[in-house]
Amino acid sequence: GKEFDSSPDVCGWVDITPWPPACETGKEWSAEHCQCVAIPATIPKKGANFCELFERYVNINPSDSTCNGSSVDTSTTEFSDLTPDIILRNGIRLYNLHQDPAIISQLQIIGIDTETAEKDTNQKGYIIYADVDGSKGNSVLWEDVYPFYITLSGRVIPAYDRGANPDGSGGDSKEHLSVSIKNETFSAEGHRIFRWLSRSVSFKEGACQSGFVSENTQYCVGMAYNQACNSVNSNCELKPIKPLKFF
Repeated sequence: GKEFDSSPDVCGWVDITPWPPACETGKEWSAEHCQCVAIPATIPKKGANFCELFERYVNINPSDSTCNGSSVDTSTTEFSDLTPDIILRNGIRLYNLHQDPAIISQLQIIGIDTETAEKDTNQKGYIIYADVDGSKGNSVLWEDVYPFYITLSGRVIPAYDRGANPDGSGGDSKEHLSVSIKNETFSAEGHRIFRWLSRSVSFKEGACQSGFVSENTQYCVGMAYNQACNSVNSNCELKPIKPLKFF
């Protein structure tokens, strides 16, 4: 037999095997919703496949090392002797695209266990490194090499490091990647209403305020979610300020 209560904050089952309940193809069990929900679409979950897909969509400088470059870990700071996975036609070198995805520590929800984080496509993904001036510079982290997070859900998030890069030329710099938050709502009569919640702020500030990145992550420490984005019929969007400035 079974006992089930789907009221808010309650999800109780008794004598059910397997647990969690099996779901039909294309769906997975959600403890939050207490039911099977559609599995969200993701980018490839194998590094080799992700790199090959990336290669098909960008204008590259072909080489024998394409998608077979050096492995990079979070302690790497010197890139001059490393082999990139992809070299773009404009000379930008991209590293670490072929490595399999993992939980991104800066995007992991604080207090969430690893098993739960593994299933969240916004907490897991790739860390790629872009050498923005290619062979012309020193290829040093935070000097001309910048990391980006690409989540399995497809979000691209510029990293930052207050300790190693206190002057701020990553995601915490409004001088390099400035964004604004636009909120669209509807009046009782059905009219669209636009409002700018923030203008010309750093990507970090805009992403955390708009909910693009959860406020409960290390990435958003010191930032708070703007509750206006959580109101009825609210739709907050992150808008990059053009032209973008590339370091």
